[in-house]
Amino acid sequence: MRWPTFSIVAHIRTRSPGGSDWADEYYTVYPDGVAGRKQVLHHSDRVQPPDMWHEWQETIIVNGPGTRPEDNVQNDALTLANMSGLLRNCR
Repeated sequence: MRWPTFSIVAHIRTRSPGGSDWADEYYTVYPDGVAGRKQVLHHSDRVQPPDMWHEWQETIIVNGPGTRPEDNVQNDALTLANMSGLLRNCR
């Protein structure tokens, strides 16, 4: 299955008007229930790896029927740290 996704980051301006990042995600699900996910990043400035450096992280919570994200993730599930060793728990 192909699933195009678009990055929405309101506080970052791109070099080109109307520009943004987007990805094509390809999911392969096998009859035994095992699944794989491949992501291909595209950038509006037409610069592609290896000439560009890009990093992103995405967390997707799959909730069962009648559940909410807070039912499936602990409150202290994510801790951020900087290079000075300062920690911040995200809730």
